[in-house]
Amino acid sequence: MQNANRSLKVSMVLGLMVVAVILAMQYFDPKDTWHPSEVNAVNSLIAIYEAEWKWNTLDTDKNMKHDFWARDIAGLYFYNNPSTGKSIKYIPREIAIADLSPHFNFYLGNQFECTPEKGYNFKMALYDVSGFYLAQKDPTTNLEYCSDDFCAIAFPVNPNLHTFLINSNKTILYKKINQLSEANKWPSEPEKSGWKELILKN
Repeated sequence: MQNANRSLKVSMVLGLMVVAVILAMQYFDPKDTWHPSEVNAVNSLIAIYEAEWKWNTLDTDKNMKHDFWARDIAGLYFYNNPSTGKSIKYIPREIAIADLSPHFNFYLGNQFECTPEKGYNFKMALYDVSGFYLAQKDPTTNLEYCSDDFCAIAFPVNPNLHTFLINSNKTILYKKINQLSEANKWPSEPEKSGWKELILKN
């Protein structure tokens, strides 16, 4: 029985590695070697990117602006749609609860303990490339936070892995950093500050 369980676990691990390789082939430069957690982090950022554009296109917060939700990551799942009163669920819950800095006042009753998603946490960066605060308070409601851009961060639990950034242009940057604060602003000169661009294949 123990041998059977061990074989099952080995098969599951091998299966996850195969999936990671397939995803890596889809998005990553084949010259680089990537950890499965890094591959998953990039795919999670792409899910966030797609959710942001859905928010933008549908004007989810009904503020009559085609902008982005730049306050936190969790809101892309827990934010209550003004039209339905239900959580929008634009991203998987596993990504939402990996948010290092959620703003629960926007979705009362949805408290959670931050839990890394396959070795990564997520957060919205505070500043754009010019150093301006990304989340601008909407004066008409004093509650909604929106922006003309966003910068989502995937920050690893393992410091030996890369940190990734993505913005509204689907530009993805990566770098190994020591402190999350190093990623709280979209870099104005990425190469000079050690960031590299991840070129997606599709």
